[in-house]
Amino acid sequence: MTYWRAGRRLLPRSVGPGGLVPVMTPVMRRFGGRWMFSSFSPEDREVARSSPGGRERDGFVLQVLDVPEAMHRGHYEVVSVEYLGRLFHYLFELARAPVFDRRFAAAWRDYARVNALYAEAILRAPGEDPVFVEDHHLMLVARDVRRLRPSFARPLLYFHHVPWCAPDYFALLPRPVRTEILSGILAHDGVAFHSRRWARAFLDCCDRFLPGAGVAEDTVEWEGRRVPVIAAPAAVDTTALAGSARSPQADRWAARLNRRAAGRHALVRVDRVDLWKNALRGFQAFELLLEQRRELAADVCFLAVLTPTRTWVPEYRRYQQACERAAERINERFGGRGRRAPVSLLLASDPRLPDHHRALGALRIADAVLVNPLFDGLNLVAKEAAVVSERDAVVVLSENAGAYEDLADGALGINPFDVEQTADALGRAVDMPARERRSRAATLKRAVRARTPERWVRDQLRAATGR
Repeated sequence: MTYWRAGRRLLPRSVGPGGLVPVMTPVMRRFGGRWMFSSFSPEDREVARSSPGGRERDGFVLQVLDVPEAMHRGHYEVVSVEYLGRLFHYLFELARAPVFDRRFAAAWRDYARVNALYAEAILRAPGEDPVFVEDHHLMLVARDVRRLRPSFARPLLYFHHVPWCAPDYFALLPRPVRTEILSGILAHDGVAFHSRRWARAFLDCCDRFLPGAGVAEDTVEWEGRRVPVIAAPAAVDTTALAGSARSPQADRWAARLNRRAAGRHALVRVDRVDLWKNALRGFQAFELLLEQRRELAADVCFLAVLTPTRTWVPEYRRYQQACERAAERINERFGGRGRRAPVSLLLASDPRLPDHHRALGALRIADAVLVNPLFDGLNLVAKEAAVVSERDAVVVLSENAGAYEDLADGALGINPFDVEQTADALGRAVDMPARERRSRAATLKRAVRARTPERWVRDQLRAATGR
């Protein structure tokens, strides 16, 4: 099995909350194969040049594709993060952005060139395994594979890990780019998303922007090909996750964070500081809860375990600073004078090496977990919390997270933009009777365990190949 993914360095020694690495790693360990990345740093480029065929690790091959630094910036930092990442997560401030100009046009050429490099690498790779193309960094790869080798017979499957936006928002893209993206994705033998909601949005975009496409409930006919479009939510490896949560490192973090909670209800959030993860409104909701119920300042501890990300982007740095100021403000208002601080904000000291054990330790001791993304393809933290919690944690979950489709029966659903509703849900989680907590926790565990990494892969293969 071959996986192709751009924009990330080789597997870090410690992975952070959510993201693609904890989704893909158990799959690769189970099925083996080749996992390809584009170079992200001078060190990565040195690895690519010294080991062009890749290096074996944990039963599979990790291979770095040598992408020139300037091309990488255009492909990843400009197109994939600044434009497509904001598009699919509904993050543009439309009075100011997006602006499609010469800078974007040059970066889009870099995007296409990197996709072509991956297509060439696929054709050079040994073996006859299916090829899985992962996420919006590589939406043109299959098109280039078929252009370079029309007889290519190995299954080509595409998985979109982030949300897909509605047609009116997708229409922000220039018309040629819209067409190139949609037709590029439809060059695969199968297309999959974490939720039916995102799959339907993609189908709606095909129907609106590809004249002549035959769009049905779960397929698109385009240029003589019939492409299945399915929802296949990614799964957690519950056995491996439970083992990691019981490791000595996680034990130490759980004990340390328990001391911080000091007998109070532990409200936990575990996230990267991505704009769409919505950490700031989480602090605002907790602050509102304490305004409404000041007695909870002594009874509830908000443990926010955050991992800095994309710190080269000024807006990300400002957003993290706003979160830090919010935590300080809440502690000044409701702590001090001999009272314990109601907020404990833990930021990873090195964003390149986030500590998964710290995140698992926090989730273990949580009485409630806040997962309130604006829009999220899946959100693995919600599923991890259901597996590792030792206190029947109540999961307060955004209705715009892809995981909500699987977890709605056990979670407390919220509109992530509604701070008052979020505050009410946090209060309800604190007050929830033990019997209801156990029932909801059991429902969440059943939903998570019903899906496995093996099923995730096989659902995609079955849709594309019928086998």
